[in-house]
Amino acid sequence: MTNIPEGYGFVAGRSRENAKAILAAAKAAGVDTSLVQTVLDGYLAPEAAIRQYEGKNFEAPAESPEQELPEEGAEDAPNDSWKNAEIKEWAQDHGVDLGDATKKADMLAVISDASTKEE
Repeated sequence: MTNIPEGYGFVAGRSRENAKAILAAAKAAGVDTSLVQTVLDGYLAPEAAIRQYEGKNFEAPAESPEQELPEEGAEDAPNDSWKNAEIKEWAQDHGVDLGDATKKADMLAVISDASTKEE
């Protein structure tokens, strides 16, 4: 079982749908989405996001047929301060194929290149 920090709640089950729903709930609750954490068996999020999620007072964003890539300077885009696992998870959640990149600099370069191509 996941240890839940004070001020956070837990959403069981890791899936793309749950990830989108808890991120949409966080956004609707005015919570910084970077505070939502993926754990082995689900997601940890600030209590305001959990209340929003449980109340279902939001609509999860519709699946876009195009890749959603970060705009240059977007605050939710990965940077050097992120851990490799976080970068990989972000790339997966945003539909960015990292290919064979395993080093942080290489992964960030792939994400940056994908963003540049989208513009």
